[in-house]
Amino acid sequence: MLDLVVYGATGDAGRAVCRHLAQKQRGEPVKWAVAGRNRAKLEALVATLGGTGSVPAIVIADSDDAASLARMAEGAKVVFSAAGPYLRVGEPVIAACIEAGAHYADITGEVHWVGEMEKKYGARAAEKGVCIASFCGYDSIPSELSVFAARTALKLPPKRGDLFFVETAVALKAPGAPGAPRGTLATVLVSLGADRLVGFCRGWGAFVGSSQLGPSLRSLLGSACIGWSPHVGVFTFSHFMAWCNVPVVHKAFGGEGPLRYQDRQVRRVASPILSHHGCPPCAAAFGQDIDRSIYMRYISMYVSIYIYTSIYLCISLSLSISYIYIYI
Repeated sequence: MLDLVVYGATGDAGRAVCRHLAQKQRGEPVKWAVAGRNRAKLEALVATLGGTGSVPAIVIADSDDAASLARMAEGAKVVFSAAGPYLRVGEPVIAACIEAGAHYADITGEVHWVGEMEKKYGARAAEKGVCIASFCGYDSIPSELSVFAARTALKLPPKRGDLFFVETAVALKAPGAPGAPRGTLATVLVSLGADRLVGFCRGWGAFVGSSQLGPSLRSLLGSACIGWSPHVGVFTFSHFMAWCNVPVVHKAFGGEGPLRYQDRQVRRVASPILSHHGCPPCAAAFGQDIDRSIYMRYISMYVSIYIYTSIYLCISLSLSISYIYIYI
């Protein structure tokens, strides 16, 4: 029985997780495996890991092959899924883990998908004693952990409804980095389209719950405004993952109380995430099977980003004025 299987190990996030496991193990070696659908890529990954940790086994599994997912889950205590977009390939992995009794974790930021999965599989997972833990990456560990640390420092009692206002401000310190990872871009592309909007809203609402739906929307409005953040001494803008982090923090700490959470970002004028830098290699990374419609949606997404950055200040100023009049 393996302690851990990293599924989707040859992707951007999967490789980073595997390098960390290989190089940071302490004490008793971890029995783990890398999993994916391409054996050659998995073998190449294992050959480059190095480190002093245990050497991982190789497991062949594919989201389109239920039998292979069942075998993977049956041989593991925990399955860590780094394969996305989760809206397209995540559900079969969750289903396999629940039936096999293996705990599951992922790094998705797709709030609507998590809401749908909780609604569909929550009762069955509880019945089987399986833990399903999403948002275990950049979205939304820094935000949720920061709020938890603040609660601990303030010595707040265990109940969740006693926290009234929280602001986090993020400064990205990689000015030379390329654009968003290919998995993130693929997730955005899959989510585009009017047919996805209803599902997005339904899943987002199911995730936060009725008691926190209103406060979450108010927090999103506040996060979208330009604001002065006194603890960092600058004007801050909406964090690019606020739409994900806000509902996660509200679900974790909102309880029945009137929590206001603002997820902010200190932005550089020439932020590469809002530029075309890295577009061609990211597009090429989608593989040879990329068709014209996906490519055009990709181009449309970046055109939309340019338009967004052009009008962001005007809209944010309007929202800031409205927010002051309504809530302050």
